[in-house]
Amino acid sequence: MQQALINMKSLSKFTWQISLSDDSKPPSGIALPGAHLYPTVQQQRSLFETLRNSKTLTSLNVNIDSTSDLAELIIPRYPLWHIGVGNLTFLKLTYFAGRDGEVTKAIGLNIINMLQRNSLLQQLYIQYNSEHAAYFKSLRFPYLQKLGFGPLDERDSEGHDDFLSFIYAHRSLEDLMWNIDYNCSGIQLDFLPRLKSFSSNSDLIIKTMWGNAQCNLEQIYAISLTTETLIALRRISFPCRLFVKNIQFSPCDSPDLVEQAVLLFPNITVLMAFCLRAQYSLEQLITTLSELPFIEEVHVEGICDLIRALPNHEKRTFFLRLGNTCPRLRRLGGHPNGFSLIRDGEEVTWKSIRL
Repeated sequence: MQQALINMKSLSKFTWQISLSDDSKPPSGIALPGAHLYPTVQQQRSLFETLRNSKTLTSLNVNIDSTSDLAELIIPRYPLWHIGVGNLTFLKLTYFAGRDGEVTKAIGLNIINMLQRNSLLQQLYIQYNSEHAAYFKSLRFPYLQKLGFGPLDERDSEGHDDFLSFIYAHRSLEDLMWNIDYNCSGIQLDFLPRLKSFSSNSDLIIKTMWGNAQCNLEQIYAISLTTETLIALRRISFPCRLFVKNIQFSPCDSPDLVEQAVLLFPNITVLMAFCLRAQYSLEQLITTLSELPFIEEVHVEGICDLIRALPNHEKRTFFLRLGNTCPRLRRLGGHPNGFSLIRDGEEVTWKSIRL
């Protein structure tokens, strides 16, 4: 593989799963044909050494497997941490906590140093160690548009203010995913004038929308829909709710809450309610969607099974009613399968697709 990479003179994207071990066996739980070909520690080091010398690589996605021996990765000079110096525009690094704390901190510090050498990033997806919060206050990525990050332990609130300062320092952000699971005050959107998509815990999303008179968020993921959160959603100003085009509810106490909640967001084009599973009837679905004139995609877990169980003539009737009720609807389903609606005049047919 190393020679193949050397021969790729215009390599721009690279994805890899690290499994550092003392032999060439694949990590447990992964079945590979020709498992003897799985790279050794030295082969993997050589691979990263080759990538470090690439002048064209702009996108790097590395997943550090949970079964790995992380000893190599604590070394600051390990070639992974020196890839793409000044060239990367996309970086995603995933690794696992819950093992030797000193090792985890060392890896986290190496990631910080790598970030300091790549100021041109436009998309960044990482996990952070709260002990390194102060370092984030000085990190700057003037072109950053998409940020997905969070603590290794989602309940770890240490350093929250420093990480919030890091977010506020990037006014260019359009898409923010902050994976935390603790209570905190809402984000002040005045600092993020371009932000259109926000993904976090339900409480933080609602506090953010609630605390900003002018809220231009178009996509929000994911709201735990309960009676209490529905009341809170109703208190969000109407102009803020008017902007929302894409919304996800997960989990949800009952289908009735979804029917009430969607009425608060009349302009949504994409509705995701995987939490409903098979509780939702097809009749309820049509009733709910009839209130959403701009809806284009609907994702409800278990809905495909209900549709496939229909006799063919009932299935045709259902899709015809659905198509007439929702003239813009293109896709319906629940991961990983769904249906694509096909229109020909007043006729509405469908085909199975993978979402």
